[in-house]
Amino acid sequence: MNKNNNLKKATLSDVKNYKELRARLYSLSAEQDEERDLTARQLSELDESLDWQPEVFKEGGKEGLKDLDGSILVPARFDAIATTFARHSAFADNPVIVVEGGRFGIVKADGSGDMVLPCEHDHISVMRSAPHCYVVEDGGHKGVILGSGKQLIPQVADTLYDPCNGALIFKAGDRFGLWAEDYDLYVEPLYDDLDAELDAPFSAVKDGVSGYLSASDGHFITEEEWEETEERVLGCFI
Repeated sequence: MNKNNNLKKATLSDVKNYKELRARLYSLSAEQDEERDLTARQLSELDESLDWQPEVFKEGGKEGLKDLDGSILVPARFDAIATTFARHSAFADNPVIVVEGGRFGIVKADGSGDMVLPCEHDHISVMRSAPHCYVVEDGGHKGVILGSGKQLIPQVADTLYDPCNGALIFKAGDRFGLWAEDYDLYVEPLYDDLDAELDAPFSAVKDGVSGYLSASDGHFITEEEWEETEERVLGCFI
């Protein structure tokens, strides 16, 4: 949880100040370099000077989560709060991973106690390179969902790779599949290889044949077929 007990606890006013500074930094142009440097320094100093984590509390032997002002984010209904998000981060309102009876679930962080996913799973973690995504694991196989509960990748993956150019590539057995963010499209693991290069169509190899993936439904298009039809394919290119 990266909670630093040696720092003073931030307040909601501190969160407001931090967000205002961050918005100001983003609004400054490259020509305003001195002002940008000053604002960035102020933002960094504020970030490092306070403890921004919500408070895990216990009630009746169960754990819950409180906001910086003491209001309830997650009622005390769980054996453990498995992850928290700093209250000044862009992911402050993300649902929280919890544990009950040794099983993992996800609960909304709005005080309601409503479950996004019930505590029925072997393991759940936040994807480090994409904190808005959650990795759900059962029986050694992984899937990916959003905080809303929307499934991006079903639990078929053995390996998940870091997002690259809007593609979340995974491997199931000896085959590759992906989820394409810009197209909100899931592609089944049918491919020998997949690559999401920058400023180029996503490349695919199926049964030794090179090609691309249709932007309409993800079906395979050989290089020769694409040259003839110029069908819209996944990935951006110049």
